[in-house]
Amino acid sequence: MVPAPIQDLKDLRVWVAGKLLDPANVLYAGASPGTPGLYEVNLKLPQQLTPDPEIRLAIGDHKSPAGTKLPVR
Repeated sequence: MVPAPIQDLKDLRVWVAGKLLDPANVLYAGASPGTPGLYEVNLKLPQQLTPDPEIRLAIGDHKSPAGTKLPVR
C-alpha cells in the first residue's frame, strides 16, 4: 500500500508540552500503510522534552482531547 498523506497538511497543528511544534517538524501525517482507517503522524521532537509530555493535534477546528500523553523517556 502506498502512503496517503493528509491533503491539507498546512491545516495540521501539533502541540507538545503546550508548545506549538514548528510545521517543518511534521515529517508525515496520513494513512498508516497496511492498516485501513488508522492514521499516523511522524514528528521530529524538540531536544529538550520532559518525560511523557501532553500531545495535542488539530486539523482546522477539530482538536484532540486534552490529557493525552506521549510516552517519552
